[in-house]
Amino acid sequence: MGGDIHDHSGSRAVLVGTSEYADRRFPPIPAVVNSLRGMAEVLTDPGLCGWPEERVEVWQDPTDMRRLVQNLRRVAEDTTGVLLVYFAGHGTITRRGQLCMILKDTDFTDTDVTGLEFERLREVLLDSPARTKIVILDCCYSGRAIEALSSTVVDSTDIHGAYTLTASDHTAHVVALDRQADTPTSFTAEFLDLVRTGVAGGPEWLTMNDLYSHLRRRLRRRGLPAPNQRGTDTAIHNPFVRNRAADLPPEPPEPLSRTRVGRRVVLAAGLAVVAVPTAFFLVEAVRRPRSPNPSPKAKRNVLAGHTGAVNSVAFSRDGKTLASGSADGGIRLWDVASGVATAVLAGHAGGVNSVAFSPDWRTLASGGADGGVRLWDVTSGTATAVLTGHTGAVNSVTFNGSGSLLASGGADRSARLWTVASRSTAATLTDRPAIVNAVRFGTDGTVLLTAYGDGHVRFWNTGTHRKMGLLTIHSASSVNAISVDGRGIIALGNSPGGVTLWDGNGKAHEETPALTTGSPVNAVVHHPTRRRLAVATSDGGIQLWDTRTHKPLGPPLTGHTGGVTSLAFTPDGGTLASGGLDRTSRLWRTG
Repeated sequence: MGGDIHDHSGSRAVLVGTSEYADRRFPPIPAVVNSLRGMAEVLTDPGLCGWPEERVEVWQDPTDMRRLVQNLRRVAEDTTGVLLVYFAGHGTITRRGQLCMILKDTDFTDTDVTGLEFERLREVLLDSPARTKIVILDCCYSGRAIEALSSTVVDSTDIHGAYTLTASDHTAHVVALDRQADTPTSFTAEFLDLVRTGVAGGPEWLTMNDLYSHLRRRLRRRGLPAPNQRGTDTAIHNPFVRNRAADLPPEPPEPLSRTRVGRRVVLAAGLAVVAVPTAFFLVEAVRRPRSPNPSPKAKRNVLAGHTGAVNSVAFSRDGKTLASGSADGGIRLWDVASGVATAVLAGHAGGVNSVAFSPDWRTLASGGADGGVRLWDVTSGTATAVLTGHTGAVNSVTFNGSGSLLASGGADRSARLWTVASRSTAATLTDRPAIVNAVRFGTDGTVLLTAYGDGHVRFWNTGTHRKMGLLTIHSASSVNAISVDGRGIIALGNSPGGVTLWDGNGKAHEETPALTTGSPVNAVVHHPTRRRLAVATSDGGIQLWDTRTHKPLGPPLTGHTGGVTSLAFTPDGGTLASGGLDRTSRLWRTG
């Protein structure tokens, strides 16, 4: 590479992966072993990348962060050609908002000093004399590496030849634990298959940029998290792999998805971005034997039509309409009685992460991966306003009880209050150096709760916009979901897996016993009339809990074939809706 694309004498590749963890709060990922093996195979295959075996090192389940950084530095200092660093395993965000890669001996409560912060890897890259630096990260929140490199390695006039490919800005994905023995992690599996099969009609040698567009399309088709990339011209166009399909006829371009609903035709070409903000790999559900009635009191209807993961669901006040927001960039309105889609709303330039009806259900709010907040007229299906201000993906939107205020929170580490009548910003709320995963108003609307990816929840006065209390969930690396019931009981769903219940509406913070789920919690919602809580987890399960006894009510509601991302009850509590990575919404009769 460089002058001679076949010369790897000055190149080094370091493949790092963590499949098992001493701290049990980090779930094991056996698939990482297959990811490491597959990456080494394609790099050293003479018919593909053609690296000499002695130039490729595999570091599986490393310990001792300091020694790992020292070893990386020695390799980087010795590299003059291509320096490739690959990592697969858990990733999380530290309290300073930094991406941290989890090692075998990383302590759950002190990840910043026992894990590998990307900042340390960035410094290694800066000091290396390598002509081309390639970083491939298959872990949660790996998109943070793009931010770190964009202000230094990539955009610096002194440092050239840097390229970064990341699996997800939020949660990465892996198949169920019982299927990981024979497969890599999902992002790496698609990458390896693409490298091995090639691009029909493409050039003889494929660059990382060539691979990226096809990789993103493959992941979108499967409803998986969208990758990200950044690189300079010298690195992004550097030949990486011989194209085995160069002599085949090129594939026809992918058409825009055309959806007909009634008399309306909607054209949508949104990017597939899955934004389920948990700190660990999102694990597919273990495939359980199906039964004709999974719970004696729960029957389900399946709403299918989205081409990407369903990230959010919400009911209208009368319970007759369900809205679903998807990674395919669209929003669908469903007639609950018939299960038929009555409208498709298109406008976001990327996935839709959150939807919420106004109290009068005439307006629907949506937050997207494009950083925009949109207001829609439910009757006409047209966008009435686009609220701008967030500089990153919007993860959550919610109205207050009167519909006069809208709150949003996102990846730019801020929450915003919007005055609905004037379509203007009422306040920008910044506090923690971490992603805002969820926002919810208290029962009387005078308090706003913001949940962060560092395990904290802040209370804000919506009138003065001042900070109030701060909850620290010591058992959580990330708080992913909030629900507040009519009595002011607050439920917080977290990673690595659990729900804590708190008394008070931002006034009395007495923690009650936690509900343990064993898998990261993506959504929680209180039953509107009974002391019940529905909890959705990344293993595809939905469980109803009694909030007084803290015990499950009946068996789990099963049916989703991927992680469940969102939940909503009808106002009467008779129906529960769920959305998931399997691209479906489901209706469960729970009353």
